[in-house]
Amino acid sequence: MHAREFAAEGSDLLMGVGATQIARAGAVVAAENGVYSLYWNPAGLADLEHNAIAITGQFHRSLAHVGFLGAAFVLPTDARWGVHSVLGFSYLPRAHFTAKGKFKDNEMETLFVQVALPGLPGGFDGALRSKTNDYRIGLGLRWDRLPNLSVGASVGRVRCHTVFTGYRPRSVGRVSADITARATSIDLGAKYRLNDDLTFGITLKHLHSDLTSRVVITEGGVPKAHTSLTPFIKDLTVGLDYRYSPKWEFGLVYQTLFGQYGNDPFDIKLLRASATWHGTSLDYHVGLIAPITMQTDVIKDFKLPAPAMPTFGVSYETGHWTLGATMYIHPIMSLTTRKITPAMDVSVGYRF
Repeated sequence: MHAREFAAEGSDLLMGVGATQIARAGAVVAAENGVYSLYWNPAGLADLEHNAIAITGQFHRSLAHVGFLGAAFVLPTDARWGVHSVLGFSYLPRAHFTAKGKFKDNEMETLFVQVALPGLPGGFDGALRSKTNDYRIGLGLRWDRLPNLSVGASVGRVRCHTVFTGYRPRSVGRVSADITARATSIDLGAKYRLNDDLTFGITLKHLHSDLTSRVVITEGGVPKAHTSLTPFIKDLTVGLDYRYSPKWEFGLVYQTLFGQYGNDPFDIKLLRASATWHGTSLDYHVGLIAPITMQTDVIKDFKLPAPAMPTFGVSYETGHWTLGATMYIHPIMSLTTRKITPAMDVSVGYRF
């Protein structure tokens, strides 16, 4: 146990992307209106009035040094149709992680390793390194005749590469595996402003996102190759953003990850809540992510070191620049270290 190593980074580890967005606990499906909408809700792109770029990084990263890189461009408006449209592009690491040592089939680390290595039997003893990246294009639209409604869609090309060496249950000698996987993921979103202070948002992610994997396993000196199609879990998120006063803003989101990855059913439900104080020069954010259900067919109940994960952060806007920083409890690393593990992200944005 003490000789084992495990590290994980990326947007698929429940926290998402963007320092300010994470500081708000990801309760931004109805609030986000910038480049990060490509991840949270593509309909938010339609709220951009200027071209913009953004980048996010995390302190002490060792696997994925850039957490998000994106740009959005306001397209010319055709006066005959009255449609405001914004086109966006982004790169983000969905899941980068390494594992070394011996893991049982009912441990959380094995679950994530199985996600990176489709078809891996429960439990393993060895070393693994995996990278899953997402290259995305999205479009947000708002029609002048329906100014309170924004809609959007994005298409991402997901690329995964995993290498493994070690031993598996019932293996004959040492095993090595090299897996490449590809998928096209479609996200849909909408935002509706009920009034000047209350906005509703909804997204449905990971449509048509089955992974096509080519697996080459060498066991006993004999390589064997096969191709498989692995279903991926879906993500449905709904939420509200409420501006109580010029100073106070609140967000509330319900998120459910459902379906199955390969042969493993997932049932993860989260409640995200946030409060923002708009100060004179700085905005202050606090949030809370509370798991309602976190289980799979193998692991019936994930036990976090704390019943909920708090987030804190500040953001600053001056001229064309936007800066943000956040501190939060990293849920996956907290699960693996069996103790509260903090993390810190910073982001920079520029409008032009």
